[in-house]
Amino acid sequence: MSTMPTTNHRRARKQMLWGLALIALGALFFADRAGAVDLGPLWHYWQYWPLAVVFAGLVDLVAASGLREAVDAVLVMALGSWLFACLQGFWGWSFVSTWPILLVAFGVGMIAKGMDGTSR
Repeated sequence: MSTMPTTNHRRARKQMLWGLALIALGALFFADRAGAVDLGPLWHYWQYWPLAVVFAGLVDLVAASGLREAVDAVLVMALGSWLFACLQGFWGWSFVSTWPILLVAFGVGMIAKGMDGTSR
């Protein structure tokens, strides 16, 4: 019997860790809104939150064990990059003017995953 975790176990563990991270983040923001903590000085850095999405995609890309996982990771990185560019106003981008980019990116991702040849 192998002691290596299966893909399903890794995926479940990863999903649980992300769930815990979201719960902790939500609790922190709730505590700020309730006045229990003061996140005031940190709000200046909040504009960089999409970079965390890009970093998460990069981690997933490094850990990818196949084309489907790599494509998903690249799509996460593209989403984070788009969010950051829109929030910062790079190249005059805004959410309203550039949202079709997401349709194109996810369409390309679906085609790339379809080229994998596996059914999932």
